[in-house]
Amino acid sequence: MLYIIVILGLAVLVFIHEFGHFLTAKLLGMGVEEFGVGFPPRLFGWRRYKGEKEILVSEEKETEIILEEGTEIITERIKDVDKLVPVKFWRFFWGRERLEEKTNGFSGGTIYSVNTLPFGGFVRLEGEDKPEGGFNDELAWKKSIVVTAGVLMNLILGWIFLSLVFMSGVPRHLVISDVVSGSPAASAGLKIGDVIKNVSSGNLNLTDPISAEDFSRFVKSNISAVNVDIERGSEKINAELVPRANPPEGQGPLGVGITEMGFEPQPFFGSFVSGFSATWETIKMVLEGLGSFAVQLFTAPGAIQNVAGPVGIVFIAAQATSLGFVYLVQLLALISINLAILNLLPFPALDGGRFLFVLIEKIAGRPVSRKAQGWLNGAGFMILILLMVFITVKDIYRFF
Repeated sequence: MLYIIVILGLAVLVFIHEFGHFLTAKLLGMGVEEFGVGFPPRLFGWRRYKGEKEILVSEEKETEIILEEGTEIITERIKDVDKLVPVKFWRFFWGRERLEEKTNGFSGGTIYSVNTLPFGGFVRLEGEDKPEGGFNDELAWKKSIVVTAGVLMNLILGWIFLSLVFMSGVPRHLVISDVVSGSPAASAGLKIGDVIKNVSSGNLNLTDPISAEDFSRFVKSNISAVNVDIERGSEKINAELVPRANPPEGQGPLGVGITEMGFEPQPFFGSFVSGFSATWETIKMVLEGLGSFAVQLFTAPGAIQNVAGPVGIVFIAAQATSLGFVYLVQLLALISINLAILNLLPFPALDGGRFLFVLIEKIAGRPVSRKAQGWLNGAGFMILILLMVFITVKDIYRFF
C-alpha cells in the first residue's frame, strides 16, 4: 500500500508539471491537441466539438385584421427554410478516436485522455512537431512561458508542500539518506530511510533528536567502534560500525549520508515564509550538488553509483512514509524542486533544451531547423532513457 501511495504522489508531481504547460498554452491562446493523464496507450478520452448545424424552421408572419369587435392578430406560416444554428457538444471515445466517431463539419478541440501508464501526464501542442504552423509560429516570449511553465509549477508545488510541513510540524529525526556500497555503514546493514535513534561510543552518547552537525562531529571524533540504534518501521536494530580514518573523498568515515527531517509547527502565514526560504535553500543545494556531481563524473566516475533513479526514489519515499505521511509530503517537496531544476538544464528533450532553442531563435532572428531539433531531441531522449534503464537496474540491485 505504501508503494502505491508513493507512486501516486510522484505521478502528481509529473502531472502538475505538464498541467503548467497546458494551462499557459490555453491562457495564451495556443492550440492544444491533447492533454493526457498518464502515458499512452490511451484508455479513453473525450473531446468538445463545435460548429453549425442545419435545421428546418418555419418562417411566419403576423397579420393584423381590424374587426368591428376590435383588432385580431393572425399568424400565418409562409414556408419552411433551412437555418444554421451554432452547436457545441462533448464526445466520449475508447482508445483511439476512430474516423466513424468523428463528426463531419464540426471542429474538435483539445482531447482530454486517461492513459494506461499512471505516471504523470503529457501535453501535445498544436503544430509542435511540424515544420511550421501552430506552436512554432508563436512569438518567442509566448513559447518561453509555455516551455518553462512546468518548472515553475513544480517549484510552486514544492513551496506549498514545504509550507504545509512547517504548518503541521513533525517530530525531528535524523534519517539515513544514502549508504555507500562497501562502506562500514553498508557492511553493518544500514539502509536508506533508517531513523537514527541513538549513537554511543564509550561514555559518550547522543539521543534522538540528533542534529546532523552533532552526528558528524561525534563520528569524526571517535576512531573506535560506534554503536548506532536505528528504527526501521516497527523494527529496532543495533549496529556496530568502525569509522574509517582516511575515507574516500565525499564519503565520510561511515560512508553514510544523513538528513534532518521534521519541523516545529508554525503559524499559517509564517509557514509560507519559512516554506519559501526552505525552497530557496533547496534550490541552492540542488545546484551545488549538480555542480559537484559534474566534477566527480570526471574525477571520480564511481559517483554515479550513488545516484538514485525512479526505483530508488520510490523505495526512499516508502521508507519516509513509514515514519508518517508528513515526511512523505516533505520528501515529495524536495523531489518536486529537484525535478524543476533538472528539467531546466539545457539538454535536448528537457524543458531547458527547448528553452535554449527558443533563445537561439530570438538571438539569431530565425528558428533552429526543425529537422535539427528533431534529431537533437531524439538523441537526448534516447540518452535519458538509457541512463534511466542503467540507474533502474542499479537501484534494483542496490535496494532489493
